[in-house]
Amino acid sequence: MTENTTESLLTAATDTTESTVTSEADSNQEQATATEETAPAETKAEDEVKAKEAETETKAEDGDTAADDKPVEYTFELPDGVEMAPETLEGLKGIAGELKLDQDGGQKLASFGAEMFQKWETAQADAVETVKSEWANATKADKEIGGANFDKNLGVAKSALEKFGTPELKSFLDETGLGYHPEINRLFWKMGNQISDDTLVAGDPAPTARLTRAERLYGTN
Repeated sequence: MTENTTESLLTAATDTTESTVTSEADSNQEQATATEETAPAETKAEDEVKAKEAETETKAEDGDTAADDKPVEYTFELPDGVEMAPETLEGLKGIAGELKLDQDGGQKLASFGAEMFQKWETAQADAVETVKSEWANATKADKEIGGANFDKNLGVAKSALEKFGTPELKSFLDETGLGYHPEINRLFWKMGNQISDDTLVAGDPAPTARLTRAERLYGTN
């Protein structure tokens, strides 16, 4: 009887342990099941929050893109003394727009363009002055009108220009620098020599020396 009680007790103890383990396992299973049932709802709520946040960010980005796409009405300020043709300014504005520059960026582009334009103008003016100087030296060294009689011959050429030239022609010669060219000076010198000389008669007819216009202007010495 004692063995049976002992065995019974042992058996009972064993059964109790297995029951406890089974109960704990069932409890864990129920918690897992509850968690699994609850998890989808929580995940769905989190997904909805994330979706709304993503939607808000997308709208903000779209708004920024729309603002960026809006064309900038550029207003350029040029340095004193610099003038650009309207089509040149419009071209700079077009480039600034293509590069999606803001007003400050566009102004920097315009300032750079003005700087380049000034350098180009200076280079052009220097080139013209260099050519004028070369032509003037060539005229002074010309075999026909240059040399020791240069000043006298130049006076003859100027007289012809005064007689036959128009104000527009004089302006053209000044603006282009052609008034320094030896061929132009030689042409008017030859024309001056073709001008009829005036004859001065005082009292009784008497032979008088016929002076050229150049001699009357500059003397015979």
